[in-house]
Amino acid sequence: MLQPVDGLWRRGQRETVPVVAPMPVCASGKMGAVKPLAALSRGLRRRQRATDLSRADIVDAELASMHRSPADGVPVWSIDYRGRGGFIATGPPSDGATPCRFWGTAPTARAAAHVLSCYFHDQPPQVVFDPPLPATPPPLFEAWRGADLSLEGPSIPELLARRGPVYDQHVAACRTARDLLRRHGDIQSFLAQRAVDLNATDPQLPSARALDSVGTLVNGDQGGVARTVQWVPTRLVVATHHPTWGQFGGFRNHSPYNIASGLLRSNDLDAFTTKLFTDAITLERIPAWAGPIYCISDGGNHRIHTARMLQLPWLAASVQVAAIAPAWTTATIVFREPHSVESQHRPLTTRVAERTQLIAGLIRRRVIDGELVDAEGQRYPVLRCRYLPATWLLRTPTDATQVNAIYENRYPGALAQLGIPTEIGTDPTAWARWLTTP
Repeated sequence: MLQPVDGLWRRGQRETVPVVAPMPVCASGKMGAVKPLAALSRGLRRRQRATDLSRADIVDAELASMHRSPADGVPVWSIDYRGRGGFIATGPPSDGATPCRFWGTAPTARAAAHVLSCYFHDQPPQVVFDPPLPATPPPLFEAWRGADLSLEGPSIPELLARRGPVYDQHVAACRTARDLLRRHGDIQSFLAQRAVDLNATDPQLPSARALDSVGTLVNGDQGGVARTVQWVPTRLVVATHHPTWGQFGGFRNHSPYNIASGLLRSNDLDAFTTKLFTDAITLERIPAWAGPIYCISDGGNHRIHTARMLQLPWLAASVQVAAIAPAWTTATIVFREPHSVESQHRPLTTRVAERTQLIAGLIRRRVIDGELVDAEGQRYPVLRCRYLPATWLLRTPTDATQVNAIYENRYPGALAQLGIPTEIGTDPTAWARWLTTP
């Protein structure tokens, strides 16, 4: 009888091995039947190791097509990859606006280098491995996602203690905001007016889900995450769990007032800063071609809103980035994203066909470097990418152009870098027409 054995996977497919019933112990009590069972166990372990080595090779081979040679003069980063999937990455000293240390998880050492390059998507660094990689790379460790080297990673208190020019800019902005609050007198009305102004001139994305991970990976062994702490420009946080500035739906509505009131009373801006940031603000870094943008991950919604309303230019935050995968199924790109009620009642095959046409247009227009292929075992086309400037480009025209618009606002001229006219890249109807017209 053949049964699947967990852990034996190759490109997402289960292998099968014979399941042999345990041999009985002989009557003499000398365990004479143990030898065949032990031999079988050793054979299974050898096969498991060979399978895991093959899986690691496949991961690295798929990522090789996405490797981009670093430009001259870029920083050099050193990766210490551990055998069970964790890694520490160390770069040159910085003022805090750029990280100098990461911890993360990845299925292979090359995958760790890939996720680090995704963090610096607009300018990939030069990567070396220290210690050097062995001549024969280790097999893929099944539970690599559970590796935890957080105690060796950087922390918010360390970032704040480093001080430096970015810290000084933050403290200076706090001083200016405190003076404004003193002159205005009414904290509540001051914050309310600032929220009105922001919603009119610089609104958030309607939903952070447009920046979520895209689809399901064709190879489930792919992936990786890098985590660090850094000073993040407040304007680059484009989505929180509360998409209207200053409004929280009844959830701790008083928090911005309390923060501003604390700033108004503070005679020690260093202590105020420590209290503001020590309970970490957690952000997702969204890699993109001209520079990153950010959205909320877990905590910090109220402080992000308050920082915008008080015009504080920097946030000390815990930041993570997920690796950009080399391949997705088009069906899951459609299936896993938010839909309107109308679209949910349309057949999946119709929606996949429409999205495939849009993705084909992105390839034809050379916005992305990739191909749509018919893969074995897949009902719908698979997108394989050599270079994907940003994952949101694969979204619906409405979602893609909403993010394009806010991205162009943060990085003027960014759309032109990809050959996208601004009036097309920010209008859903024009975007769909441009991508589906030869």
